[in-house]
Amino acid sequence: MEKIKGLEHGPLTGIRVIELGVLLAGPFCGQLMGDMGAEVIKVELPGQGDPSASGAASW
Repeated sequence: MEKIKGLEHGPLTGIRVIELGVLLAGPFCGQLMGDMGAEVIKVELPGQGDPSASGAASW
């Protein structure tokens, strides 16, 4: 993943986050925290992945 210029040492640098969300809010927040320097570990269902990554509506 490419870092945003100027945020190599963001406010969340050194923090590890486990992201368990499967719909819009969880992955969005995980991305924001990663953009601010956190190490984000994304946990997904085996064999299924994150439904929002496929682009298909889940409702």
